[in-house]
Amino acid sequence: MIAVLTVTAAHTAAHYGHRAWPLLLLDTGHAAAALALAPQGPGVRVSLDTDAATLAAAAGLPPADRWQRIRPGTETEHPLAAVQVTPRRTQRTAPALDRWAALPLPHRTRTPTRPPARPCGTGRLLELLGAATGTELAWHPVRRPATVTGRALLERRSADPAALGHPPDGETVARLLHTAATAWPGGPAWCAAVATPAPALLAPGHHTATPYRLARGDARPSLAHWAAGQLWLADTGAALLAHGCPSDAPASQIRHDHLAAGFAAGTAHAHAAAEGINARPVGSWQQADLGAALGDTPGLDWVLHGLALGAAR
Repeated sequence: MIAVLTVTAAHTAAHYGHRAWPLLLLDTGHAAAALALAPQGPGVRVSLDTDAATLAAAAGLPPADRWQRIRPGTETEHPLAAVQVTPRRTQRTAPALDRWAALPLPHRTRTPTRPPARPCGTGRLLELLGAATGTELAWHPVRRPATVTGRALLERRSADPAALGHPPDGETVARLLHTAATAWPGGPAWCAAVATPAPALLAPGHHTATPYRLARGDARPSLAHWAAGQLWLADTGAALLAHGCPSDAPASQIRHDHLAAGFAAGTAHAHAAAEGINARPVGSWQQADLGAALGDTPGLDWVLHGLALGAAR
């Protein structure tokens, strides 16, 4: 089975404006993680790099430039990722995306003729990001944290900010940081802003789950300012942060890093739920230049995503 994940842009753009496109990419990464973590066994792989044209053809969807002719009056769906689940008894074969993409697309659906849908700037940006990726099919296996069960996935919720004020212990933060940092190969870097036992910014250690101190001081007030004014972040127990994607990154990297950040945050969120830790994804970031705040060259290391953590009382 292969699931192709798509988004529509108009509703999110109407609510979030210029912040809509990264939120759509991050949410797609979360959805890919939820699908990939649900089955048990080794036969689950995810693609975050397949170009939009191949994904659309494999799903039987019109390309963006033909959408209104084939499905007039409907909003364009933008394909961004794919999840493949192979039963254990099935031998591993070449992914079916290329075979599905070769099937002919109907010239027109039975959708009644309606006025063309109003074009959306966010949707156009998603088209450009999708078109910028390569055509090579890249599939990656999924590593499911040992404590994550189907029940944990079903019970996972985005915690209320009021439930995030109690800090998790250091070992728990280290485990969840390690999960986020290793969830997707080649994805953005991760760090953790903690207040106890001493305020600091922690980075995952190399080849180990033990983090090391990246910087001294309490980063949470700055995070509250950068996260579109979500002031509760200044008092959250801890926060995991995905960062990277320099200002001059190509479109393919922008798409990949945001999808990978969402996938890693979704995986860490499931891990937190399995351990009884309250967690809430934080996707809206504005001018969150982490590198510049740490004294590095501006514009090279931006906060892309976050996962606020709070131990259950």
